[in-house]
Amino acid sequence: MSTHPASTTHSEPEPPAFTADSAVSARRYRALLTMLPALVMCCRQDGTYLEYNPAPNFPALLTPASAIGTHLRDHLPAEIAEIQLQCIQQAIATGEMQTFEHQLMVNGRLRSFEGYVVASGADEALIMTHETSDRRQTEADLRASEERWQLVLQANNDGIWDWNLVTNQTFYSSRWKAMLGFSDDELPNHHSTWDQLVHPDDHDWVTAAVQAHLAGETPYYATEYRMRCKDGSYNWILDRGQALWDASGRATRIVGSHTDITHRKQAEATLQQAKEAAEKANRAKSEFLANMSHELRTPLNAILGFTQILNRDPAITPEQQSNLEIVIRSGEHLLDLINDVLEMSKIEAGILTLNTSDFDLLALLDSIAAMLQLRAESKGLQLQFDLDAQLPRYIRADQSKLRQVLINLLGNALKFTSEGHVMLTATATVAADNPSAQLNFSIADTGPGIAAYEIPTLFDAFVQTEAGRNSQQGTGLGLPISRKFVQLMGGDITVESVVGQGTTFDFSVRVVCAEGAAGDRRQPTRKVLGLVPGQPTYRILAVDDKWENRQLLVKLLSPLGLEVREAADGQEAIALWESWEPHLIWMDMRMPVLDGYAATRQIKAHLKGQATVIIALTASALEEERAIVLSAGCDDFVRKPFREEELFDKMAVYLGLRYTYAVTELATNANNAEARAARSQQLETQLAAQSLEWRASLQDAAAGCDDEAIAQLIAQLPETYQTLANSLLDLMNDFQFDHILKLARDE
Repeated sequence: MSTHPASTTHSEPEPPAFTADSAVSARRYRALLTMLPALVMCCRQDGTYLEYNPAPNFPALLTPASAIGTHLRDHLPAEIAEIQLQCIQQAIATGEMQTFEHQLMVNGRLRSFEGYVVASGADEALIMTHETSDRRQTEADLRASEERWQLVLQANNDGIWDWNLVTNQTFYSSRWKAMLGFSDDELPNHHSTWDQLVHPDDHDWVTAAVQAHLAGETPYYATEYRMRCKDGSYNWILDRGQALWDASGRATRIVGSHTDITHRKQAEATLQQAKEAAEKANRAKSEFLANMSHELRTPLNAILGFTQILNRDPAITPEQQSNLEIVIRSGEHLLDLINDVLEMSKIEAGILTLNTSDFDLLALLDSIAAMLQLRAESKGLQLQFDLDAQLPRYIRADQSKLRQVLINLLGNALKFTSEGHVMLTATATVAADNPSAQLNFSIADTGPGIAAYEIPTLFDAFVQTEAGRNSQQGTGLGLPISRKFVQLMGGDITVESVVGQGTTFDFSVRVVCAEGAAGDRRQPTRKVLGLVPGQPTYRILAVDDKWENRQLLVKLLSPLGLEVREAADGQEAIALWESWEPHLIWMDMRMPVLDGYAATRQIKAHLKGQATVIIALTASALEEERAIVLSAGCDDFVRKPFREEELFDKMAVYLGLRYTYAVTELATNANNAEARAARSQQLETQLAAQSLEWRASLQDAAAGCDDEAIAQLIAQLPETYQTLANSLLDLMNDFQFDHILKLARDE
């Protein structure tokens, strides 16, 4: 053992004598020994140990049993033993406190110690040794040594109190008083002092907490309450205590500490205010989102709805039908953009939720492949799906969000890849002992790749890569929304990319394997012409504050042979329901006078109302709106803008309506296929007749999505090529630049 002694001695003023009796002092001394973070020893003048009390975790070399009765020199290096022996003898001879410092190699580590020696009798002295390796602990220990035993306990800046339950004598340390702004002599050491300083609103319950501990009902006492300061203000105090019981189980003393937690409470109050402000802001965001959803989607409902009605008119010309299809596709494109913005707003407002259901995963992937195959073919790309044989067919998850993520990632890959392929790989990790599974998806392309400096901001809202900016398409929200969706489903998205070689997006989601999914085999959409004869005449009530929305329902449903009436608000709806007794009500939920929620509740509160089918029509984009609507009493929920098929399907389910459909659908499809083939042949012939320079310019304009350049090229065509001009114009208006590019390349 190597040592590095360095000792000093000095005299301290004689500490004031305790006012309590010796028995009390002894108990107080014993309690102090157990609480001090130090080694406390009692030695005779000759250096023989009488007591040896190491604190927990103190790097002591001895145990009490091995130390008592032995000599300092038996355990310490000679130089250190001699220094301590001199301090003991000097303290006994002079009655003054002595100090020493030394260093010891303990467990292979050089540690520093500081000791204090005071006479405790004519032939004995107390030695308290602190480790000073940690300077903060050293400073705390030094402060403690300067104010005798109670200040040792102030290493953590706490005030100490000691209440003798037998004599009712109470001790308050100077720090206890100082944290309330009082000097040591301004407050009497009596229990009534505490009684008078506790806040009146806190006094009773704090007293009850103390009594519960004294009765043995709680293992310790700890409360937070307010105490009055000298200037009349109140500080928050953390009060902790521990009682001592005699042999009969009676509490005789309780000792504890006060910690000033005013700053913490102020910080908590500030945080609470900030939290309330944030919650208020989120509520405002949610209200704004609901309003924007309603205001944006409601006019689109009328636009798309009336185009569907016009499209049903048998007198419509092919040119008009083509124009209507452009309006419909453009409206749906606008709806997609609105949905993206609203979806990001929901994410930022923290109100995004999962809407899980059982569905056919393989059917979902098949439908996505079919949807994107034409786009891939138009660009000369191979779209490949590699599905693991272990992939579960039926799962429970949020089908809409999973579908949107896959379409976003695959759509981006197809958009930015000009040659090669786009591949989706899907695998599954299925748990053997529970129905949960992890689906792993990888979308790889042979596109231009993403520069390393762009990847960190790839998932930021409204941020696009250079390729995205060049394409002048999209909102820059697809990837941020996809990542939030995937995270909500228990996974995350990662990306790897090499410029000039391609990009790979990987993500995984947690799902539950299901036994099957109802209605997973959807029938192809068929055009409804009317009702099958022999059915009852059903009464339908259309409730909406917007005239155009009511007209849409009237014009859509009346031609089928249904009786349709209108109501502009919930109050009118209730009156018509009472007098006319409709079989089914299409109920808008946001209306003046009386909204759809209140109207539905009033109707459903009657026995007659229970037999009335009420289906909500809402422009809200919020998923949680469905639960709110159903809780109000609605039987079902349709979101605006809707497709006519949705309304017909709902009425078939709830009223049992049976429809007649266009019987020549298959023949029409065949004729349309023949017409398309003939039209395609005509386009190829007319394109082939154009100059190489013109076709190259068309190819460049389509590749750059430059509609102005395409329009100028179309204007250059002679009148004899009107079919080609109209076809190219339709494709341009429908944003199908990839199709134009394919036509130009093929020629």
